Amino acid sequence: MAKTRHTVFWFRLEGGRRIQEERKCPTGIHLVNWETNKEKISWLDYPYLKTKFEKVIKEVKPDIIHAGPIQKVAFLPALTSSHPLISMSWGFDLLEDAYRNIFWKKITRYVLSKSDWMLADCQTVKQTAIGFGFSNEKITVFPWGVNLNLFSPDGRSKMRKEIGFENDFLIIHTRSWEPRYGVDITLRGFQIAARSVPNLHMIMLGGGVAGKTSEKFY
Repeated sequence: MAKTRHTVFWFRLEGGRRIQEERKCPTGIHLVNWETNKEKISWLDYPYLKTKFEKVIKEVKPDIIHAGPIQKVAFLPALTSSHPLISMSWGFDLLEDAYRNIFWKKITRYVLSKSDWMLADCQTVKQTAIGFGFSNEKITVFPWGVNLNLFSPDGRSKMRKEIGFENDFLIIHTRSWEPRYGVDITLRGFQIAARSVPNLHMIMLGGGVAGKTSEKFY
């Protein structure tokens, strides 16, 4: 989006110990000075956050607000009745968090009722949103994947040689190490596959409950 004619303002609602991105924002992406950097936001914080967010809206005057996950982030612009609001599901927010209890269900339904459009990453998430009363005609699905016609990096052999797996079958695992992502299932599956494919290797990038970052397991 930094390479388009649009000006983008970005802010992160919650802080955290894990560094998600170390690079600076590219030209055209403006970081909003958001003083609240608590590691976890509680529901009791929202009256104060609503006031702060209304000031941001007044200053930036955005044409579109794009927010996600549904409950804890998109809930903020929904509270301010900001439009047009594009709510984006991160998967777990609709497939898991929405069913925590009656309160979370009501928040989910409220945010979707205030949203003008929704982005989902799969048909399952889309159908869940429809089940909460959201319009089928106002959902865009962007599935995960790589279009090799657009992204075909060179230097593959050189990079493989540097890490010592030039002629091996290599798997890159980029998911966070969290129970909800089934990392334990991935490891068990790899263990089974490795018995039949001796030259099979897997690199696990990221961090999570283990409290580590950028670790590699082979």
